[in-house]
Amino acid sequence: RAEIHQGTAKYDVLSYQFCVILSSGEKWTGIAIPAADQRMSMGELVVFALGARESSSATKLPTLIYLVGHYTKADVPAFRDFKDLKSVISAVRGSFVTIDMDSALSLTFPEGDVELRIKFRDTYVLSPAGSQSLAHLGEMLGIPKVSLHSDPHQDRALKSRMDQLRATDWPLFRRYAIQDAVICAEYAAKIIGLCQTYLGKSELPITLTSIGVDMLLKSWEASGQPASTILGKEKVTGKQWNKRRGYMMKVPREVPLGSGDLF
Repeated sequence: RAEIHQGTAKYDVLSYQFCVILSSGEKWTGIAIPAADQRMSMGELVVFALGARESSSATKLPTLIYLVGHYTKADVPAFRDFKDLKSVISAVRGSFVTIDMDSALSLTFPEGDVELRIKFRDTYVLSPAGSQSLAHLGEMLGIPKVSLHSDPHQDRALKSRMDQLRATDWPLFRRYAIQDAVICAEYAAKIIGLCQTYLGKSELPITLTSIGVDMLLKSWEASGQPASTILGKEKVTGKQWNKRRGYMMKVPREVPLGSGDLF
């Protein structure tokens, strides 16, 4: 507790588990155990996960990757290079995601360099209100979380000392850890599928509400009326001083209908 108050406490990372799902539908899982008191970097985990494919087919790997967790505020600090990631991640509703910038990862091969773009997403802020636990997401997908014990009290006790479970029952620890990753990945894939069906774009949004906004804008577009008209706005052109160029420039802007040029 003294270390916690001093800000020097550091939690032990027991495992990094993953579930990779490609756009082709190919899927594989795995788990990595760091050495005692050690942590993996974000790049090391991505390379380890991509290299863990069991298939020998020549399927191309993606250069745009969604790195998805459930409540990433707890997951992302487990990376050794967390301080470097702070420059690209943003806090959204208590979760770490990327908004304006992606994290870049360069890989060197004999044939040349390949640059991967990593986008952080959190299934916690992509979950319906009141059903934001990973257990609820698993139930919706038909992929229940692994129970550590039939007795709820024993189950909680085991979860409070996962280091002991890893040491005494590795198969159960592994199954429990990987299942959580599977739920995250499958839920993210489900959201991407919905965006493709209803919005016509294969991407994973940042929040669930942003999907609703996109669907609303698309319905307005289908009605033949511009969003500005429905919202009671009009486009006007005014002049604004450009400090860098040193002169006035024409700048378009949306203003309430009837208000004219306000600047």
